[in-house]
Amino acid sequence: MSNITIPVPYVPDCAYTSASSWNINDAQSFDLRKWNPYYKSIVPSTLAGIIVGGIFLLFLLAFIFWLCSLCCRRHTWQTKRGKYLSAPDKASWVSIAVTAIISLLTVVTVAMSIWGLVTSLKNTDAVITNFWGIVDTGLYKVQNISTIGNNTLNNVNTLQQELTLGSNTVSGIAAAIPNIQQASIRSTLLPYQQRLNSTASTLRRVTRSGRTALSSLQREGVRTLRNLKNSYEAESLRWQTKWRYVIFIIIFVVLIVLALLAGSLGVGFVAPRVTSFFVILLWIFTIITMVVGAGILHGVYEVANDACLYTEDFILKVANEKSHNPNVNLAIRYYLDAAQIPYDDVAQTLFNLNLTEATSTIQSMDARLFLGILNEPIVVSLINNYAPISAAQKAQITGIPNLVSNISSQIDSFKYSISANNFQDVYTSAKGYICCRLGGIVHDLWVAWTVCSTIGIILALVITCRIIAAAVPYSRNEMYSAKLLSTGKIGK
Repeated sequence: MSNITIPVPYVPDCAYTSASSWNINDAQSFDLRKWNPYYKSIVPSTLAGIIVGGIFLLFLLAFIFWLCSLCCRRHTWQTKRGKYLSAPDKASWVSIAVTAIISLLTVVTVAMSIWGLVTSLKNTDAVITNFWGIVDTGLYKVQNISTIGNNTLNNVNTLQQELTLGSNTVSGIAAAIPNIQQASIRSTLLPYQQRLNSTASTLRRVTRSGRTALSSLQREGVRTLRNLKNSYEAESLRWQTKWRYVIFIIIFVVLIVLALLAGSLGVGFVAPRVTSFFVILLWIFTIITMVVGAGILHGVYEVANDACLYTEDFILKVANEKSHNPNVNLAIRYYLDAAQIPYDDVAQTLFNLNLTEATSTIQSMDARLFLGILNEPIVVSLINNYAPISAAQKAQITGIPNLVSNISSQIDSFKYSISANNFQDVYTSAKGYICCRLGGIVHDLWVAWTVCSTIGIILALVITCRIIAAAVPYSRNEMYSAKLLSTGKIGK
């Protein structure tokens, strides 16, 4: 497994974790496709929120059971519409304090819910657009490699054909001019016929291997990225522009409405049964948001931090499982800044494309001498007078020096287009997106949802305590010295 592990990956300064947190065991176990063992290791980070939510759920069930038990015994409610005459003087300050606390908690819950809604919407804004922007940049660079490579190979192929034509031209000139006349030129030109054939053969081989490499790049790179965009871009953008608003607004508006209803009923406390109903709903909703916020979102936050550290290892793992190409592992390590390849050897090492051979061939001393001879007026005259080729072909041969210069420039551009330097901005943008953008989003959502649910639970707890304290049971064996006001009601 160590051969597919990238030690100490690049971690941006804005990340919510650090490179020092990387370790080989976690790198090997990080696999988002499998429940076991990675996701099991995340479960402990979710337990705090789940356990707290479970405790309050048990409290809610006990409260519901207690409410149901009131139906089986005679009781009354000590409400603001029906108080014991002996109670107000003694407990008025408690009632005032509880009312103030409920009012304050209601306001805080509503304010925190608005803050949570704004935070959720603001932090998820453009998150999908940013992702597809990175994909588009990568796709453009891969397509640019294909474009530059094809243009270069087209010119190399043209050069190969023209060098073959030049070889034939040399042969024609040598056969046409008298053996005695221009003997020195004839003796200079004849050795180039074999050299031109050899050069043309080399360029033909480079062209074939280049076409194969670019075809593989088009198939594996461009097509993969296009399929990714075609399959997921439209649907994910709909989530960003529509469904996230629907989900977040529903969640926080429901929390605000329940807090206002339960809080106002808890303050007025004129309808205990109605108050109990909305408090139960508030309990249910805040427990769910507590489990999601303090539990699940905290686990997702841990996953985001692990993704920041171990994405490179995960990509290598998947690539090794899906591809049998021995160069794939090296290519991924190279572009993930985990392997070094000399600048001039990248094409040969990763794409089996010998650009060094092509460059050295067209820039060799023999080639330069031949190009120099082509520019000699006497040679141009010999070509025009003795070469058995058309005028257009003669122009092609005399234009070889310019073509060679263009090819050299295109090869330099192609070398840069496939180098890690060209993809460095894509890599750093992708890591910044994973480590900072996604990590920040999940962190802020976790904090917002945990705070909102905590305040909501405190509000529900205080109102629940008021309901429990207000229920006054009595039986035949119980005597009360106080009498009910005329507006008091006796429950069953």
